[in-house]
Amino acid sequence: MTDLAGNGQQTTCLDNVRQDELDRALERCNQWVASQPKRAEAYSERALILLLRGERREACSDLAQALNLIQTTGSSDPVLKHELTVRQAACSTERSNAGKG
Repeated sequence: MTDLAGNGQQTTCLDNVRQDELDRALERCNQWVASQPKRAEAYSERALILLLRGERREACSDLAQALNLIQTTGSSDPVLKHELTVRQAACSTERSNAGKG
């Protein structure tokens, strides 16, 4: 992980997330993505915050970016890849259902 707090401690942007502080969590995630643009985990975690904020389109975009990074870098974390694939499938299902009804 990355030192997002600037104090030498390893952390993620999801540390101590509270529903009433999603803006701050998103800021931390944005910083992580900016400082580590090749880390799929950064996009994955930001996608979770975006989903909690109701920003599905942006979250799905981050999920796609994370999967793309895994594919291009050959990441060996099968759990992360599986989680992202499942979450991305939900994005695809939502898009296909949006035109129905």
